[in-house]
Amino acid sequence: MKKYILIWRVHTNTPETILLAFKVQMQHKLSFWDALIMAAAIQSNANILLTEDLNHGQIVEGITIQNPFKTD
Repeated sequence: MKKYILIWRVHTNTPETILLAFKVQMQHKLSFWDALIMAAAIQSNANILLTEDLNHGQIVEGITIQNPFKTD
């Protein structure tokens, strides 16, 4: 896990991130906090978001949601 933490970029939320989160929240019917995470991912140009809080395989604003704990 340590090696991943050292290579992952950290996004600092800005007022623009919060405004984008409100937009994402309304468009995708997400909670504000999930939308804020999505907004940060969008602004970071992420392709994949690892989370257990959203639907595995869902695509939001071009970002694929993957549950790292899902077993097939």
